[in-house]
Amino acid sequence: MMSKGICIFGGSFDPVHKGHKKLALFIAGKLSLKKMLIIPAGLSPFKKSTGADEEQRLAMCRLAFPEDIFEVSDIEIKRGGKSYTVDTVTAVKELYPDEKIYLLIGSDQLLSFDRWYRYRDILSMVTLVSVSRESGIETGSLNDFADERLRPYGECIILDFDAFEVSSTFLREKLSLGEDVSEFIDGNVSAYIQKEGLYKNE
Repeated sequence: MMSKGICIFGGSFDPVHKGHKKLALFIAGKLSLKKMLIIPAGLSPFKKSTGADEEQRLAMCRLAFPEDIFEVSDIEIKRGGKSYTVDTVTAVKELYPDEKIYLLIGSDQLLSFDRWYRYRDILSMVTLVSVSRESGIETGSLNDFADERLRPYGECIILDFDAFEVSSTFLREKLSLGEDVSEFIDGNVSAYIQKEGLYKNE
């Protein structure tokens, strides 16, 4: 099958974990992507900064996503200031004007997407992609919400996905207590976290 399209996968990745990787590989295969852009967030409008700094989060992502289909991008971090998805999408569209662009978000994010800054503009530029993963939210419920609030303004794909359930918050807590997280984090990323002494004072 001919590869098609580029998908944006953004997040704090603080730290990046096997759940992120499993989801990225699933979406890349399901959509026959040409490329997936892994984009660690700059300063989110909603979150205060936590453990790792921007360069450390970039480094961890590069260790976690070495495959050719992935490209770790510093586009949000370099832009500086508050990080809005519409700005990132616009920048990616300018970089790849002839490609179909997808935006991957979690199901919890999907259900609040109609409150995102300039969400209709985002939907005019990308095909939204989400999976039924967090909190047991069913695909049918997500589709109902998308039909009513999102699809009038653009495309939205919702896929069934057997998630690797783990959160970065949980991992930071475990790491702050010096507990073993090798079940959840790639070995190269774990070695980097140890070398940098990350998350010890959370």
